[in-house]
Amino acid sequence: YEGQRLMDDLVDLEIEAIERILKKVENDDEPKNIKIVEKETWELLLKTGKEGRRTGLGFTALADMIAALGMAIDSDQAIAKVEKIMKEKCRAEFDSSIDMSLSRGSFVGFDTEIEKTSEFVQMMKKELPEVYTRMMEHGRRNISISTVAPTGTLSMLAQTSSGIEPVFMTHYKRRRKLNERDMEEKVDFIDDSGDKWQEFTVYHHNLKKWMEITGETDITKSPYNGSTAPEIDWIKRVEMQSIVQKYVTHSISSTINLPNDVTLEKVSEIYMDSWKKGLKGITVYRDGSRSGVLVSTDEKKSNILENTEFKETRAPSRPKRLDAKVIRFQNNKEKWIAV
Repeated sequence: YEGQRLMDDLVDLEIEAIERILKKVENDDEPKNIKIVEKETWELLLKTGKEGRRTGLGFTALADMIAALGMAIDSDQAIAKVEKIMKEKCRAEFDSSIDMSLSRGSFVGFDTEIEKTSEFVQMMKKELPEVYTRMMEHGRRNISISTVAPTGTLSMLAQTSSGIEPVFMTHYKRRRKLNERDMEEKVDFIDDSGDKWQEFTVYHHNLKKWMEITGETDITKSPYNGSTAPEIDWIKRVEMQSIVQKYVTHSISSTINLPNDVTLEKVSEIYMDSWKKGLKGITVYRDGSRSGVLVSTDEKKSNILENTEFKETRAPSRPKRLDAKVIRFQNNKEKWIAV
């Protein structure tokens, strides 16, 4: 509830910042025909910010929370718990936005008839009927409210799992790209592009905390055992994301890590199931399909270089003429021509 009020305050700070940028653009010595493009861009952002007051209140460390509760991330118990939490989060966010609509005014263009056509609002009518009724009567402050960002670097700083993603591995090697000033340091890996990397072992921070609290050194006894990205049930992984997406107003996406020998049929099943469950975005990575920054500790460097033989190819020459269709259409009040 309070987090959403702070998010709305941030919109005001953003608006003030854009107004300062516009003032600077106006006072620049550049010719008007050069300034006009930049000026129009910032004016559009200002108008959108003022009228919609869009926010993106989210969270991170879902996997750590589930582990702290002693559950496996792909268990029915965890999915039920996450739905209960996400439902309460959604309720508090909308209660806050509705209350701010009463004290600060609703976003420009709030229309109950348009709202009724939204799948998300229809979900609220079913799952949060009292919130739905208040919103239809009083409006809401923000056109859209919540999200779940990837938070990769942020989660590293916070030493938690990232967004809705499971822990990649309880311990793994991380590669740090070496710059020219680092050339005297040990080089552990050179990728296909010739970039030099240094490897070091990383242990998940909250796993270390669990070991310190319990005095246990056997990782297989930890709540993270069987709950890392390569280990979890992929279909349950999709189900978990669908539950989170159900109560989030913006589209979210995540990555499913698959073994090297996964079949095309299984990948197709994941994508089809994601679509059926209402996911807005999903990415599939097959192990070894790309030499990345995070790698498993037992990965052999020879495997990385397999099937990477360079084959020369020549792009076909572009013909002088190409067949094309010319389509004329209108987007709002602007006339467009597409070829």
